[in-house]
Amino acid sequence: MTGSSEPFLTAGGEPRLQRSAVLFLDLLGVRHMSRSEQAAQHLAAITRAISGSYRDFLRPDSSWPAALFSDAFVLAVPIERPEDEHAAVLGLITQAALLQLELAGQGLFVRGGLALGQFHIHNGLIFGAALVDAYELESEHAVHPRVILDKAADDCQRKSADGGPGRLEGEQGSMLLCDDDGWTFIDYLAVLFDEPDDPRPRLRAHRDTLIAKLRQHAGDRRLWEKYRWVAEYHNCVVADRLPDEAALFVEQSQITWRFRSFARSK
Repeated sequence: MTGSSEPFLTAGGEPRLQRSAVLFLDLLGVRHMSRSEQAAQHLAAITRAISGSYRDFLRPDSSWPAALFSDAFVLAVPIERPEDEHAAVLGLITQAALLQLELAGQGLFVRGGLALGQFHIHNGLIFGAALVDAYELESEHAVHPRVILDKAADDCQRKSADGGPGRLEGEQGSMLLCDDDGWTFIDYLAVLFDEPDDPRPRLRAHRDTLIAKLRQHAGDRRLWEKYRWVAEYHNCVVADRLPDEAALFVEQSQITWRFRSFARSK
């Protein structure tokens, strides 16, 4: 497995498709932010999150092929040998989780897809079935601010070390969760529990950001519902990892639908 752009070129320098793991992310609310009076501050926050994160994916010498355009971000890992496929998908899951965590720290949440297939990226040109598949996962199936895996990537991670299907052991399953609708998505908060630092401060900040977003978008049910889902996910992680830390939960009152009497609705 390599991250250089060379796998996407022939020996003669012509563009070619390469089997790759491809991540497509759409930043939630960027269109609204672009039109707001704080557009410059929002741009700075997005730049800090993507260019100043764990890895600077947008540097010209980055070993991770990437592209950023409008409110979308694409990241890829070329796969040169079949035996490298699992490591490529796992590596991209890890990078996606770290990036989601960094974005959330800036108050930015994403929806996305991770797919396996043919792909090309070089000199700003991106192309291929894996890109289309990842985009369709984001636009048609993710629905909530989550990054979901296509069947090929999901199956790849379900294979145990001896090649048997159906089990997730250790690292393979540590950053994945399954939603009630059947989609496997990236559990980015799991990163906090793989680090030596106490996860509570960042979980508290994550909770506070979500409460602020829920209040901010209380009048826009479409956006409010997206943040409500993230709050449910946050609470699920806290309940599983820190069940005695009730103060870290997003309170139920913040994520409960409100109803009014018809007689008093005017």
